[in-house]
Amino acid sequence: MKLFTREELLPLARSHPEALVDIILALQERLAQLEQRVKELEAQLARNSSNSNEPPSSDGLSKPSPKSLRTPSGRKPGGQPGHPGQTLQQVKNPDQVQIHRLKVCPQCQGRGLEKEPVLDYASRQVFDLPERPLVVSEHRAEIKGCPHCGQAVCADFPAGVSAPAQYGPRFQSLMVYLNQQQLLPYGRLAQLCEDLFGQPLSVATLAAANARGLDGHADLLRRASQARHRGDGCFGDRGSLPPVGGA
Repeated sequence: MKLFTREELLPLARSHPEALVDIILALQERLAQLEQRVKELEAQLARNSSNSNEPPSSDGLSKPSPKSLRTPSGRKPGGQPGHPGQTLQQVKNPDQVQIHRLKVCPQCQGRGLEKEPVLDYASRQVFDLPERPLVVSEHRAEIKGCPHCGQAVCADFPAGVSAPAQYGPRFQSLMVYLNQQQLLPYGRLAQLCEDLFGQPLSVATLAAANARGLDGHADLLRRASQARHRGDGCFGDRGSLPPVGGA
């Protein structure tokens, strides 16, 4: 569309007013078309999964903020009156006790107190992880020469100690718990072992620990399955028990 200047329109208005009217009408029609097009584009931008049949994946960056379905309770945030707290409490038998000697009176800075009797103790407890979270125990089986048969014989190792280097039952139980209960995948478990303990964790080790854990609970699962078929309620909700043995 041609754009007219003021200098072009003034002579046209004096000599051909009807032509000027046609130009204005054409511009009004074009303006109405453009306004309608703008409304259509704005409607398209406003469409999302909540006001149309579009899937949520089509919302993109304009996805509306999620709205909570919870209704206000009127209570203040935090612990409620009467709710039992979870404050850390001192224990009766701590693993370690450190005595801090009182040598000089902090009030008068007078003579030493080393030889004065202790009246009582003010105690504070600190709960922390050990400096070395993984303890290595070496088992040494004696090897002796038998004077009767002439053979070199070796003492038996404890049950479960079957490899030159292996993880103990408590460590394996922790790995199974983190993998099965907390759903940590193998990659993150391996990184955790490397970061916290400085030791590697193989897929075979984790798989074997999971298998041993399953074997240890096989009898419990078998009895739970039998109780479920009998309709015995002592094992809780019947629907919460997994099928065992194809049941």
